[in-house]
Amino acid sequence: MPRPRTSFLVVLLGGAIACATSTGPTSLTGVWLVAQTWSSDSVSCSFAGESLAVIQTDTLLIGQVRGGTGSCVNYGVQSGPLGEATDSISFGVVKGLALSFKVTPQLAYEGRLNGSQVSGTLTGAVFFGPPANRVVSLTGSWSGVKP
Repeated sequence: MPRPRTSFLVVLLGGAIACATSTGPTSLTGVWLVAQTWSSDSVSCSFAGESLAVIQTDTLLIGQVRGGTGSCVNYGVQSGPLGEATDSISFGVVKGLALSFKVTPQLAYEGRLNGSQVSGTLTGAVFFGPPANRVVSLTGSWSGVKP
């Protein structure tokens, strides 16, 4: 019985090897520049210039989100510039072109790889205030590009 044919592509970039088959994507390993927007009942925020540094091992994804700046509108009042904290990602999983991870136990990201771009949705809850310090449920979108 003849064996099925699978094509392979090997690319050497800066000393790292990324492999792709006709049935799977290129590795997500590397640094991605990320932007995100999210909102809740009374808050909307946007952040840009974040870096998502990840390492993919088979179907597992580990890494960190760093930096970035943004702003929020809370009850109609514009915030000043906000800095994004550095956080590790957890529960990172890659299945084909789909990926998911958490930045904190409260923020879940899902996305889809499309070449050197990734985009998706985020859901969760964050502590936010003033005027009233409270937990807000949020939904939003995020995107990243591998420069």
